[in-house]
This record gives sequence, structure tokens and C-alpha cells, in this order.
Amino acid sequence: MSMRAVSFVNSRILESNADFVPQKEAMGMNRSRKCRAHLALLAAVVLNGSTAVAEDAVVFRHVNVVPMTQETVLKDCDVVVRDSKIAEIGPSGKVSIPEDAKVIEGMGGYLMPGLADMHIHLAEVQSHLAGGWPVDQLHMYLANGVTTVRDMHGSKYMRPFAKDVESGRRAGPAICGTAPVIWGWEDVPSGLVVQHQNAGYDTLKINSYLSERDFRLITRQAKKRGLYTVGHIPYAAGLDGVIKYGMDELAHVEILMFELAGLDRADPRLTHYEHEFECLRESYERKYGLNPSVEEFKKAIHPEVVEIARKVHEANIPVCTTLIVDIMIMEKNFRAAEFWARPTCAYFTQRIRDRWADGTDRDLKNFKGIEHWAQLVWEMCSMLFVEMDNASVSFVFGTDSGPEWLAVAPGFSAHDELQLLVEHGMSPYEAIATATKNAGIVAQRMNSKNEFGTIEVGKRADFILVNENPLKDVAYIKDNRGVMAAGKWYTRQELDVMVALDK
Repeated sequence: MSMRAVSFVNSRILESNADFVPQKEAMGMNRSRKCRAHLALLAAVVLNGSTAVAEDAVVFRHVNVVPMTQETVLKDCDVVVRDSKIAEIGPSGKVSIPEDAKVIEGMGGYLMPGLADMHIHLAEVQSHLAGGWPVDQLHMYLANGVTTVRDMHGSKYMRPFAKDVESGRRAGPAICGTAPVIWGWEDVPSGLVVQHQNAGYDTLKINSYLSERDFRLITRQAKKRGLYTVGHIPYAAGLDGVIKYGMDELAHVEILMFELAGLDRADPRLTHYEHEFECLRESYERKYGLNPSVEEFKKAIHPEVVEIARKVHEANIPVCTTLIVDIMIMEKNFRAAEFWARPTCAYFTQRIRDRWADGTDRDLKNFKGIEHWAQLVWEMCSMLFVEMDNASVSFVFGTDSGPEWLAVAPGFSAHDELQLLVEHGMSPYEAIATATKNAGIVAQRMNSKNEFGTIEVGKRADFILVNENPLKDVAYIKDNRGVMAAGKWYTRQELDVMVALDK
């Protein structure tokens, strides 16, 4: 795995909050049996939703604020929250504390914005009853400091879950999302634009299988109607088509690797996912040989990767990260011991385990007999990320968690994703910005609401209270004292109960 080390001077500070952080300019739970009875009692309180109601007023006293408006820390502050919004920020002792306020003593901890995972797929929350995720998916996000999620599938669960969270009936992150996916094989794909807008959606999700004509019609109509577009690169259009027709955001780093394959864009196998992988594999092998070494392969693709990065930067298209998916695919096929050693595997469903054991896992089947290509796929994604970062492409944080077959545990994998961003050369500030400030900017472009991502008066009160400065090490974010989501405060103990596997 190719990683690079980059040192950043502390004086790099972004002065404006009006646009993305330019990436190179700004910058298993073990529980004691003795406490299970207490945890069970606390679980009843948490899961019944009594803690999901926002306090009228909350004050965080003596906290160091990490506002994420720029790379700085505001020392020893008081932060007042009223009606789920940030009402006041100021030096400790200089802020008027409401008499009825709930006071949370920060004791020198660091108050940072909650994380936003901008690429997830919601499933039925209680699916664990049928062998799905072992605990509530929304609780898994919240317990890991993820206070906003964007559902990228237009799931039928998205709106009911969002209402449950907003009303306080369910503990979880704020939920936004796209309309149901436009795949490309619908009778009249472009007709879905009006249909989705009439249904109240502000964002369209585009997949890989659209014809160039349908892609052009969809993006044209979306722009006329003020709809945001995010998704894959349609094979028939390619990156040049995405730039030409003005799609607003790319849903993965990995989708850019198909630009390296030398595809026959008229190949009918690229109009449906059933034969897609076969076509892609043949294209790569035809262009790079049956079994290139890692070094040969990296040398061969490097000029094209640099050119792709240049195009994406000049087009000013943000890219969702989702690197965790690609390293998990590589590890499943190439480094199984590392894969199963990940702490997040404790939250895998039984189906994930069974499919890996019997070889029916989708990624194991796709790479059967060509396992070395799993390593090369990871190298492509890694190089694309590094070169786009070098080119000051703006990134938005995402994990692609939710679908069982991807084996990416909701919430817990957010910390793995942050670590991957740092390992690929970002400073902690830059990595955190993808999941806070940049995510807020994307959400504003989707729905015109500037609600989250930074700690500023008027923003939604989404916080993580951590013990150490996260701008020094993103790993500190896991070691927190609690999470506030839309003015609702959850202690570390309450969060641990939500995701306890042994309750």
C-alpha cells in the first residue's frame, strides 16, 4: 500500500467559511458482567427515547472549541445551546448562562462539530431480527459521533426515520438524502426528474448505466429545476461527459478508476451490473496485461491519474471519499487476517460471516482467480485520492456503509475512514473538514440550508466532546465523553448502551 507523509505548517488557516476547504491550501467493546444489570436499566431509558428530547437550554462550560471554520482552537469557552441551535459562544465567565440551563462541565475537553457521513445506505433498522445488523443502525452512527447522514439510495426508510429522529421518537443522526436511484434501464429515465421533484426531493442520485443521451437530459433538467446531482460516472458518458453536462458531485473516489480501463463505451454489458465486472476486468487485462506487478501497474497508470485529478479540480467537482470500501475489498481477498482483525468486524451480521466462509461474498466471487486485481484496485483508488488531494480537489466524507455485502459497519467505520485520509497525506484538520465543514457546504447546495458542519451561532447544535485535541490526532475522536445531536445530549455511557452487543 502506497502512502505518503506530508507535514503541514500550523499557520495554514482558512479565513473564509464560504467554500470548501482547499485540501492543499488550507491546510470491540469489552464490558464487565458486574455492570450488565445497570446497563440493562440504562438501556431501557435510552432506547425508550426519553433522552431523545432536546433540553430547552444547555451550556457547555470550560471547553476548548474546535469550530472548523478555520484551523484553530478557541481556548476555555462557554457554549450556550437553545432550542437545538447554538445561541452563544464566548470566553468562560463572560457568557450569560440561563437559569434553567442544563450545565455540562467540559473540564478542558474539546468541543468539535459532529461528523457527517455523506454516503450511506439505510436499511430497515430492525433488520437484525432477520439476521441483519446486530444493533440499530442509527444508534451505531450516533454512538460514533456521526450526527448527520446522507442516504444515497433514496431508501423507503429515509423519510420515516428522519421524522422519527426529528420528533424525538428515535435517537439518531439528522437524515438527508437523495431521491431513489436513477439506474438507466428505466423506460424513460429522464422522466424521473419531474417525478422525483414533485415527490419533494432536492437531490438526484445517478448510476453508471445511463446512456449519454439520458444523462444529458437528466442533468439539463436538474439544472433548470434547481436540483442537485450526485452519483457514479455513466460509462457511456465518461468523466468528460460528467464535466460537459455538469453533474454536481462524484459519489466515490473509486468510480474514477474506470477512466483508466480503456473501456469500449458502447459495450452492451455496461448497461447493467450483471456483466459489468466481467467487461471491466477484460478491459484492464487488455490494457495492462494479465498479471502486472504492483510497481509496473502504478508506473503505467500514473500519468493518467494525474490528468484525471487535473480535470476534476478544474471542473470544481467535489468527490465523496469512501476509501474504506476499497481497502475492505482488498483485505477480504488479499489480507484476510487483517480484515477479520478489525474491531468493526464485531458488528458484522451473520450473513456477512457466512458469505465470506462459503465464498459467496460478492467481492470474493468477482475476484476469484484474479485476487491480485483486488490489490491493484486498491492501488488505483489510493493513487487517485493522493493525486486529487495534490491537485486541491475538494473531498466530502463518506463510508458507503449500510449494504451488508460491502461489510462496512455503520458508524464505526467512520473512524477508519478518517484514519485512511490522514494516512494518505491529509492533516487531521483537513480530514475532519471533509466530515464537517465540507459536508455542510454540500448539504447547503442540496437544500439551501446552512445548518451544520461548523460551530457558529445559529448552526444546529451537533457536537462531540472529546478529551484531547482532535486537530493533533483524529483517533482522539473515538475517545469522547458524549455526543450532542440537534440539541440532544447523550453521555458516553448512554451511547455505549445503545451499541452494546451483550445487552
